[in-house]
Amino acid sequence: MNQVEAMSWERIISLTEYAFQPIVNIHTGMVYGYEALIRKVDAAGFDSIDAFFDAAEQEGILGGLHHMLFKMAAAKFTQLPWHTEARLFFNLDSRLFGSSHAEQPILPPPQDETRDLRSSACLEISERHEIFNTVLLSDHLERLRKEDFRIAVDDFGAGFSSLKLLYYIRPEYIKIDRFYIKDIEKD
Repeated sequence: MNQVEAMSWERIISLTEYAFQPIVNIHTGMVYGYEALIRKVDAAGFDSIDAFFDAAEQEGILGGLHHMLFKMAAAKFTQLPWHTEARLFFNLDSRLFGSSHAEQPILPPPQDETRDLRSSACLEISERHEIFNTVLLSDHLERLRKEDFRIAVDDFGAGFSSLKLLYYIRPEYIKIDRFYIKDIEKD
């Protein structure tokens, strides 16, 4: 049994933390929002963030993990003195939109600590894993929008990107993969 297998997921999460990367409006220079980025997964025995989420998916707790992580990110975000003036961008693993998670809510129902945050939160869907069931994807996203979340496609152009996926997601934001914008100021 390795270190990760010997720990509960509550303990694993307690070893991690969130950092916030600012998203700046290029026209005003003002911070528009902050992307919540999980850090210190190595303290829990994972080689990478991908390995962290892969382990959760293999154990069948990916949905529950996202519930705990959203509450953790929201709690830290609301401690920022200017959080009411910014959006919280929170990453979702695209496997949450698969048939094995069909009956589970993507995020927990609104609670006191996250209720007011939902109208300023934006959920980012990565393209790391292919999404096969577009009907299920559309159903989940419709429920999330009814809960006042905004939707973004993260790292568009990398992974399993497609214009068809944009059609089904109908994102309010598209975050283009850095490969396409690297050195844009020179060319």
